Amino acid sequence: MAVPISGLKSWSVRLWNGGARRVAEQREFYWPPKAGEINPLFAAGDWKDQPPPPDWSTEVDAQALASVMQAELSRQLQQRETVAQATRPADARGFVTRITRFDPADHPVTEVLAHLRTASTAEVQRVIALEADGSKRSGILKRRDQLTAQKGPTSDSTRD
Repeated sequence: MAVPISGLKSWSVRLWNGGARRVAEQREFYWPPKAGEINPLFAAGDWKDQPPPPDWSTEVDAQALASVMQAELSRQLQQRETVAQATRPADARGFVTRITRFDPADHPVTEVLAHLRTASTAEVQRVIALEADGSKRSGILKRRDQLTAQKGPTSDSTRD
């Protein structure tokens, strides 16, 4: 956590005055708010020169505070999921739901050719074999030699 020098000096003074040292007496004391802490991360109490009296009570049940915080977190998560479901389109084809291998039968010729131009030699051979067994589209099959010749026999070994 990056803290500016002025913040570190402020913390040092607060700790020194609060008694965080070996020898001297404590100079400042934390007085929790009467209504109890709103959130443990954001304390709303005061620092005073004398300690709070023994009968000083914050009237907060720590167990109740924890359950309230848990209930609030649960409510926020449920609200977030409700918003996510409302914004999710009915047709989820634009979202990747699972990873699959490229199937030429699911794509037009132009997309298959674009995929083959950037694919490895093994992928080109696999896709062309699927096309030969399936749709047998001449726009793809007539370019078989051209696509495999572009890759060369060592193209897979040069990739990282």
